[in-house]
Amino acid sequence: MKIPSLILITATGLTLLQSSCTVSSTAQSRIAAYPDYFAKLSDQHKNLVQQHRVTEGMGKEAVYLAWGSADEVKKGSHKGRLRETWTYLRYEPVYSRGVSLGYGGYGYGGPHSFGRGHHYGGYGGYYGNDFGYDTSVTYLPRLGASVVFEKNRVVSWETVR
Repeated sequence: MKIPSLILITATGLTLLQSSCTVSSTAQSRIAAYPDYFAKLSDQHKNLVQQHRVTEGMGKEAVYLAWGSADEVKKGSHKGRLRETWTYLRYEPVYSRGVSLGYGGYGYGGPHSFGRGHHYGGYGGYYGNDFGYDTSVTYLPRLGASVVFEKNRVVSWETVR
């Protein structure tokens, strides 16, 4: 059974993602792109793939259809058996606020802004200093899920809430 080229790209470390610059696709779009993989699945695995779910015994193609390309692929062994672990990231927002000093109008942070992001809320004239609060959002990667394969079949999986 062939693995989609996207998985091979990921396995070599040239991922197209990250979880959140992201090339997004859905299970439905992956099924449409690889109908031959989907057709070979059991009825139970077809249902799970359409629900974006994974279970023990699934092959790599089914996991790819359900969850897409892994963000990281690790190879190793456990008790003498070769294993491959696919890790999926999720991105959580981290909000921060700071003070910004700007000039030249209402709410423009300008080159003297402290912190990251955009300044929305300063008051001042067109030629005076503008003082206000800077609110920014940064998305940090966190573990979202992982799948462990032995002999190209899922032996365990987990998700993080």
